[in-house]
Amino acid sequence: MKKISIDLDFETEEKVISLISYLKKKEWYYTETETKSYNEETIGFIPKVKYTLGDDTIDGIKINQKIFDKEQVDYKIEHLPSLIDNLIRWISECKNQDKSLMLTDLKYLLTLEDEYVFSSITTNHYVIQGKKEFDQLCKRILKLNKKK
Repeated sequence: MKKISIDLDFETEEKVISLISYLKKKEWYYTETETKSYNEETIGFIPKVKYTLGDDTIDGIKINQKIFDKEQVDYKIEHLPSLIDNLIRWISECKNQDKSLMLTDLKYLLTLEDEYVFSSITTNHYVIQGKKEFDQLCKRILKLNKKK
């Protein structure tokens, strides 16, 4: 989960209020925190999270592996550090043009703070917390899981 901090000494109150309003409309919430300096105050913005991923779980609910094995969804839950390790290994073994795509993926994945992500089984697309697509995918997988 990413945090954005704003030093209010450099922003007008109007800009901060406008930003808070914008983020609330986009389903983010904010917390006010004080820093160590006497006059500084920051507002950290954290995206609302409806679902959390774990090792083959969504919100602590164990997902039936058949959903992924039978490709009922085009994504699988990946432990991000393991995914990065595997990608580094694949890059070192790669001898063709796919190497540049994998390097692009690696650069992107290294910017993420999530522990788990959805990884596409058909493309090099990733779905992370805080995105509308993430919530829709979680909801769909949980619905499929109830049928199993």
